[in-house]
Amino acid sequence: MSPLVRIERTRNRHSRAVLDRDMIVIRLARRLTSFEEQRHIESLVRRMTKMLQQDRGRVKVDPYFPIIDPSTSSGQAQLQEIEKLVHELNAATLRVSIRAVRLRPMMSQWGSCSHSGNITLNTALLKLPRHLLEYVIVHELAHRLVKNHSRAFWNVVESAFPNAKTARKELLGYRLQRR
Repeated sequence: MSPLVRIERTRNRHSRAVLDRDMIVIRLARRLTSFEEQRHIESLVRRMTKMLQQDRGRVKVDPYFPIIDPSTSSGQAQLQEIEKLVHELNAATLRVSIRAVRLRPMMSQWGSCSHSGNITLNTALLKLPRHLLEYVIVHELAHRLVKNHSRAFWNVVESAFPNAKTARKELLGYRLQRR
């Protein structure tokens, strides 16, 4: 049985695919020819179908439940705790400049690091074991030194987080999914 596929056209520079429950959502990059669109769709469907098959035993984590509202006092407390953890890990490991730390629900990634030094962490990380949260933080901090996922990047991550390979493999046991 083929999975359901939804195509969205975006203004992004790169095409990507995400899983929304058991549906593959393909977000096509801007300015693609029809031939390029077809190639992107075929490639992303093939890759995501394989991922769905591998996904059977993974634990689903909903980043939107319970909702963490940063405008509430409990949401502010959680954000302050995470900011403190990020700065402590940074001081103990890579000592890179950080502009801001954010916490928000995301459906396709555990964290991100902007070129200007903004680190955004997925609220779903608060539901995982603490060492996985710490691994993602170190991963994002490492992007301040190496922007891509080259061997040099992984060397930086592993130097700052010795159990990085184990944590990364364990993180693969989880999948972001709305209920």
